[in-house]
Formats: sequence, structure tokens, C-alpha cells
Amino acid sequence: MNLFAGHDLSQFVEVGGADWNIVDDYVESTSGTGTGFLVTRGAYGNVQLQAEFWTSPDANSGIFMRCPSAD
Repeated sequence: MNLFAGHDLSQFVEVGGADWNIVDDYVESTSGTGTGFLVTRGAYGNVQLQAEFWTSPDANSGIFMRCPSAD
């Protein structure tokens, strides 16, 4: 199962003030207020993660796994 197939964020809940967009086939947050997260709607056991991740030098960001819900 692909969590993100390049066309929608239906498998995620948006938490916080980030402005999430799909550009071409990737997810991008270019603005917003405060922090923002994409939290999966489901819980998952063992997974394989393949990601390409770019950020600006002054960003405080990353990919978090197996964290409690931010609700």
C-alpha cells in the first residue's frame, strides 16, 4: 500500500498551521503559521519508508515515525 501516491493527501490529517500543497508528484509546505504536521489516518506495523526530503538550511524539520497522535 502506498501512503502517498502523488495526487492527494486523503491518508493524512493536517495538524497545525502549515500550508500543504501537492506540486507535481510531491508534497510541499511553502508557508503557513507556526508548526505543521501531516499525521497518518491509520496506524501501521512494520513499514518500508522511501522518501526524498529537502529543506532550507535554517529549517527545524524532519520525518517523525511511531509518534503519538498530535490530536
